[in-house]
Formats: sequence, structure tokens, C-alpha cells
Amino acid sequence: MQTIVMTVGTSLRTNSDRDLPNDQKRPWITNKSRFDNQRIFDDFSEPLAWMKNADPEDISAETNTLWRLEPDLGDRILLLHSATLSGQECAEVLQLYFQTYFGQKQVDLEPIPDINYDLEGWAFPLDQMAQLLRERIQQAQLHGSVTLAATGGFKAQTMVMGLVGNALQVPVCYVHEAYKALIYLPFINTAA
Repeated sequence: MQTIVMTVGTSLRTNSDRDLPNDQKRPWITNKSRFDNQRIFDDFSEPLAWMKNADPEDISAETNTLWRLEPDLGDRILLLHSATLSGQECAEVLQLYFQTYFGQKQVDLEPIPDINYDLEGWAFPLDQMAQLLRERIQQAQLHGSVTLAATGGFKAQTMVMGLVGNALQVPVCYVHEAYKALIYLPFINTAA
């Protein structure tokens, strides 16, 4: 069994859909609150209905990454989200989407303590994230392999995923919308 640990951002809510025809754009595209740290969905029927017919590449950074990883149905997906209302809401929608449309049986959510819009230059929350990642990786390695998917979330989260993955020799993948391909970050020999 593989465990895919994935950071979650808010691209599900905030992507502009600028390259999509109007009839394929997300229905909440005109909701001004989609950029705010608040919940915007009364329930998840609206986003799931749109996501059902959308290309995973267009839905969000997370769906764009996971479909490229081609997980087995028995793999575990751990979605790490920021300690924000918007981050939690996106993680909850993605959890349902991965279970319903990708057939993933084990999709878990976990907040990253103190990762929010108020970081303001102090590193303690990032230290906590690194420790949390180390613990989750070590737990998952007892049951199989681990891949870190660092596409979604704050840019600092991507950096922490890369550093922890390198330190523990765990593969870290990333998809940038300009590349349209899954790339793996190189391991750097820290002993040299």
C-alpha cells in the first residue's frame, strides 16, 4: 500500500477558469467571497456536480496531481490542509470527490496547526509542519511506500515538503500549471 501525503490549497475555489468556455466554468466563479477565509458552500452538491463533469487537470492543483499519480484503490490519501476555514472546506470537498469519482477508499484529512494567513514571518508553524510530516511519513512507512505531493497549499508548505522529503529520502512530486506534467524533485546528497 502506498500513502500519498498531499498539501491542500484553495485553487478549487479560486482558479479563474480563464481558458474554459463559459458553460464549463465553476459556478462559484463570480462569488467574491471565494478568496476570503470563510466557507462558501452551503453543502457540497454544487462543487461535486461541477467536478463530476470537469477535467481533473482543470479542477484544482490537488486533482491535477492525484490523477497523474494514478493511485491504486487501496492506497491511502492524506490531505493536509491549512488551519483556515477555506482550506478545510477545500479539503472536505476534495475528500468527497476522491472517494466518489476516483474510488479512493481511504482519504483522510488533517489540519496543519497554525498554518494560516497570519504567518507573518515566524517559522514555528513551519517547524510544526515539518515535525508532523516526519511523524506521518514514519507511520505510513510501516505499511508501505510514501509519496509527498507538494502541489497545493501555501508556497512555504511546498518548500517544507521538499526539505522533509529530501531528508527522509521520500519522493516529492509537484505539478505546475505551466508544465502540465508531474515532476519529482531531485534528492540532494546532504552528506557531501
